[in-house]
Amino acid sequence: MPSCRCHCSGGRIADWIEQRTGRRWPKFASSLSSKIRAFGGGLHTIHDAASFLQLAGISVLMWLLIASAYYNVLHAYSDQPTLHSMHIPQVLLLMASSIVGSMIQLPAVGGGSQLAVISMLSSPEWFNVPKELAVSAGILLWLVTFMSVTPVGLFFARHEHLSLRRLSQESEQVKPEPSVDLAS
Repeated sequence: MPSCRCHCSGGRIADWIEQRTGRRWPKFASSLSSKIRAFGGGLHTIHDAASFLQLAGISVLMWLLIASAYYNVLHAYSDQPTLHSMHIPQVLLLMASSIVGSMIQLPAVGGGSQLAVISMLSSPEWFNVPKELAVSAGILLWLVTFMSVTPVGLFFARHEHLSLRRLSQESEQVKPEPSVDLAS
């Protein structure tokens, strides 16, 4: 069973990291090891090469659709030569800034993705787009790529009789079990 070997290796790697860094940085070690175990568990769902190829194909297709959305939104600004003339490498660079920005959550508003795109577009070193136009494009890209799935998701949640309020209450009731230190 190759997938078991990967899963077990992930557990061993997580244990090794926890042992090496746990005394000095216990929160970091615990967080990182739990992420490694979760990643290993995710890999455990890939059973064979055909499953891997299917997952890789779907992933590539999704990224192509996202890149297409970025390209089309930027080219919709037909009276703005800076945005309208962007080529694929520039669009991919803008996507990369959005990805990095989405990892940063700003207090109370979120918005790391929009801020990264707006900053990249308005930066004189990169695209030098006027600030108002950069804000417009940044928000429109965010609406098209992040928020456009919300109505469809809400429709399917309603269709499946899922209550977001009930799910929120249930997630608050579930408390993590205290970790047991096997070393002591």
